[in-house]
Amino acid sequence: MTVLAIVLALAGAVAYALAAHVQHAAVRTACAPGRGRLGRLVRQRRWFGGLLLIGVGAGLHSAALGLAPLSVVQPLGVLAVVLVAALSAVSARRWPGGVTLTAIGATTAAVGGFVLLTSGQARDTVISDVAIGRTALLAAAGVAVLGALAPLVRGRARCLALATAGGLAYGFVSVSTRVVVQRLLVGGVGATPVLVLIGLVVALLVGGALIQLAYASGPPTVVVACLTMADPFFAVLVGAVLLGEGAAMSPATVAGQVALALVAAGGVVLLARFHPDAAPRTVRDGGEPGVLVGEPAAPAPAGGRELTGRRGVMARRGGAPDAENEATQRIPARAPGAGGSNGSGTTATAPSRTREQTVNGVDSAARRIVVGADTFVPDVNGAARFSYRLATGLAARGHEVHVLAPSPDGAAGVSMMDGVFVHRVRARRTPFHPTFRFCPPWQANAAADDLIAELAPDVVHIQSHMLIGRALSVAANRHRVPLVATNHFMPENLFGYLRLPRALHDAARSAAWRDAAKVFHRAVAVTAPTQRAVELLQENGIEHAEAVSCGIDLDRFAARRAPDAEVPTVLFVGRLDAEKRVDELIRALALLPAALPLNVELVGTGSRRDEWQRLAADLRVGDRVRFSGFVPDEELPAAYERADIFCIPGIAELQSLVTMEAMAAGRPVVAADAMALPHLVHNGDNGWLYQPGDVAGLASRLGMLAADPQLRVRMGAAGRRRVEQHAVPATLRRYEEIYAQVLGERMPEPALAA
Repeated sequence: MTVLAIVLALAGAVAYALAAHVQHAAVRTACAPGRGRLGRLVRQRRWFGGLLLIGVGAGLHSAALGLAPLSVVQPLGVLAVVLVAALSAVSARRWPGGVTLTAIGATTAAVGGFVLLTSGQARDTVISDVAIGRTALLAAAGVAVLGALAPLVRGRARCLALATAGGLAYGFVSVSTRVVVQRLLVGGVGATPVLVLIGLVVALLVGGALIQLAYASGPPTVVVACLTMADPFFAVLVGAVLLGEGAAMSPATVAGQVALALVAAGGVVLLARFHPDAAPRTVRDGGEPGVLVGEPAAPAPAGGRELTGRRGVMARRGGAPDAENEATQRIPARAPGAGGSNGSGTTATAPSRTREQTVNGVDSAARRIVVGADTFVPDVNGAARFSYRLATGLAARGHEVHVLAPSPDGAAGVSMMDGVFVHRVRARRTPFHPTFRFCPPWQANAAADDLIAELAPDVVHIQSHMLIGRALSVAANRHRVPLVATNHFMPENLFGYLRLPRALHDAARSAAWRDAAKVFHRAVAVTAPTQRAVELLQENGIEHAEAVSCGIDLDRFAARRAPDAEVPTVLFVGRLDAEKRVDELIRALALLPAALPLNVELVGTGSRRDEWQRLAADLRVGDRVRFSGFVPDEELPAAYERADIFCIPGIAELQSLVTMEAMAAGRPVVAADAMALPHLVHNGDNGWLYQPGDVAGLASRLGMLAADPQLRVRMGAAGRRRVEQHAVPATLRRYEEIYAQVLGERMPEPALAA
């Protein structure tokens, strides 16, 4: 009888695994925010198919419980997580990696060994009313504690709490099922205790509801991992302690059981952590696979797929859908075989185009791209603004773009920004910078892994090696999504904030580059804004890098008129932080003779603003230095237009977007002869270079430009010509080519003009 019970229990595990896999996408769709969630759920055929499979599994499991002790039957349920991992891999079209295969083998072997060891010594006992009552109280207490904890946490933590509570409820179901089967076999229907039946039904309903909510909060493998650990652990513990099934077991047997249980638990944890979960997929009425989040939409035209909002993603991240997210959006279908897509014309509305689209004369495959940014708008710095322009530029070219970035106000959420889905992670203020926020590593890691599991993107493109970038690099490697990395970082960017003694700068610089290399080595392709920035990477062990300009919107920054102020103005745009060295500009202004009037406008804010305001007052030029503070991005072109000269004294510029913007506006540039600035500013052509720290040299060059309007016009026009090679369409095109390369595809050649 024990052998038959084992066979039935194995068949039940298969049914439960299929049910988990089938119901996951249906529940994630129906549990998006808004009314009518239950109605959306019960209208989906896949959910009913999963419900039927649960019924089959329950019947098989109940029969097994009537033939063998709990300690033998319940551990076999752990094998469901192995099957779900395999099903997820098939669904995602990704062969499981070494870690997953090892976990599958270890879990299967440990469960088999546990059952073989237990089946020979477990005592088949009759469960008393007292024992079942104690079991009910123990299960109810566990469910109550975990159920109360779930609303207090988010993401994977909530999924773990809900799934474990559901597992405890199902553990009680197993115990009460054995009681019912025993009483039926002994005394018939009349001997079945009514209270046990009521408890069984209540536990089924509560456990089922908790598991459905867990599916709506995390990947199916994580849910099944918790369920298949909590349910058997609870049932085996009850069987051994409260029901007396383990009374005849020797200490050696118990020790072996514990060791095998630990191996199985470790395998389940690895499967939960390294699961190859695909993006949530549901089935439309015709049974066609799709990426459908929200309510069913009308059939898409050929080559397109319907995506009703991204409310499933928003539910995970805790955001509320806005008006634009509620609207159906058309996105192009991806190439067959591209990561996470089945290539079929499935369900989406926002630029309505087919898979192969023409953008500026170039055919391009639409992709799902995740951009990771440790700094993003509204932050005021070059990396944040490039990340924004990259994301919005790619979205405008028909790609589905998601950005993962710290929250500027600390709260997590999702919003639509200029055609881009922006997923904000909880963030905290730093003690060394008034506006910069960082995400605690555990929150960044969870958010990154959840987002990649949720979306199954074609490509992940990180903009730094810091917290968000690091977390996404790990998640991308774990889920086998190609990773592209762009570096905007120099250790010098941090020294002004950390206030390290100069004696420690070299050691800190080396440690920072080693840390960056560790992250960037996970990437298939690495870029930096200039050739000098690439050389810096190569000098620090990151050899597979290429230069790709950050790009500039030439038309947006083109000045419509020449400045008309009587006194010329020198403009600086950027953070007012130590490595920007704006104090040199203020000191140079103070050195200019009174006969050569010049004003300075500083756009931006930062940790040194108050200090530099005091410096300007002390040097008696406070009335000629205007601290404009933060200026919204849409108002920046006007700032360049009213300036006569642009100055960039910083020494840690890997490209300097603001310098390119000034050149696009036709303004001459005076720049420090440091890092990548000489690649933009050619001495005597489109501006002047000066040695960092040479305040007198800076004053001399500013004076020459202030005294000669014709020189300003000539140098400004030269700068406009030089910056044309950095037009943003070329940058976007190059990144599309890189994405195609890392995906093993070949980009079509641009169409020749007629």
